[in-house]
Amino acid sequence: MSATNEWVVEIPYLGPKEVITLQILNGPNISSVRSAEGPAKFVPVMYQRVFPKWFNFTALGLMIWGVISVVALLVGWAV
Repeated sequence: MSATNEWVVEIPYLGPKEVITLQILNGPNISSVRSAEGPAKFVPVMYQRVFPKWFNFTALGLMIWGVISVVALLVGWAV
């Protein structure tokens, strides 16, 4: 903590175009992030769940099977 009762995280070196993600759970709100070069840029992010490939292929196969089944039922009723 600093003398003004603020939390301070110091990173000794960060190269150009390097990225740091800092996540604080149940902590104080972050008012600003700054460095010797100037203020940091806020980048909004949204988390996305990534499923394994086998799950995606299974879901795709079931969807295709469902579409074919619906089309077959509609064709069968039309006859």
